[in-house]
Amino acid sequence: MGTFYAIETINGRDVSQYSANPEEQEVILMPGTRIYLTSEPLQVNNGPFMLSFKECMSIPQGKHVMISHDVSDEAIILQVLQVLRDQSIPIWFDKDRKRSDNIYDSLAVGVENAAFICCFVSPDVLFELTEIFTNNRHERNEILN
Repeated sequence: MGTFYAIETINGRDVSQYSANPEEQEVILMPGTRIYLTSEPLQVNNGPFMLSFKECMSIPQGKHVMISHDVSDEAIILQVLQVLRDQSIPIWFDKDRKRSDNIYDSLAVGVENAAFICCFVSPDVLFELTEIFTNNRHERNEILN
């Protein structure tokens, strides 16, 4: 059956001349290209699904990318932040807030004004979260039964 992706691009590049199937009119997107879903998945006559996307050009005025991370990954996160800042992408990062700021108010601003939220989770933390989720789901099932 499969899925078709229709992406309205701004910076996509035609690679048909390099393709084994040039009639497919393939387009390559640059690393870091941001896209968003423009409609619900559509299925025609029980055939493949079609998803429609558009390329994002920039982050809206007054919005930012919120970075959430585990403290153990801070060295890597600082490198990511530098790359984003070099691209003039507005960032909300908890280390940038003033220590006198209320952490909850600061987090609320971070979430409410985020165009994107990027969560970086180390394998150890991911394992812990998975264990917590699995245990909580098991406990909820026991309560419901």
